[in-house]
Amino acid sequence: MRPALSDYQHLASGKVREIYRIDDGHLLLVATDRISAYDYVLDSTIPDKGRILTAMSVFFFGLVDTPNHLAGPPDDSRIPMRCWAARWWCADWRCFRWNAWRAAI
Repeated sequence: MRPALSDYQHLASGKVREIYRIDDGHLLLVATDRISAYDYVLDSTIPDKGRILTAMSVFFFGLVDTPNHLAGPPDDSRIPMRCWAARWWCADWRCFRWNAWRAAI
C-alpha cells in the first residue's frame, strides 16, 4: 500500500520512498518502513525504519558545509512526522525542488 497524503500532489513512488509536491519550490520525500532486496519489495516492514533514516539524513546534512537539497527538518505544524497508512509508518523531510535549489547555488 502506498501512502495517501491528500493535501499534497503525489509525484512518484519508489520501492521504499514516496515523493510529493508541497508547493512550487518544495518537495516532500517520504522514507517508509518498506524493505527492498534485489529490486524486490518484501511483504514485511522494519518498524521505525523511515523515521530513523530521516533522522540520520537530517543529522548528516547538518554536518556538511556544502549546499544540498534539504530545506529543513520535518515541520510538525505542516506535515505530520509520522503518518499511519495500512501496515507501515513513514517519516518525512522537506526538500527544495532541484531547479530552485540549483538556482540558489
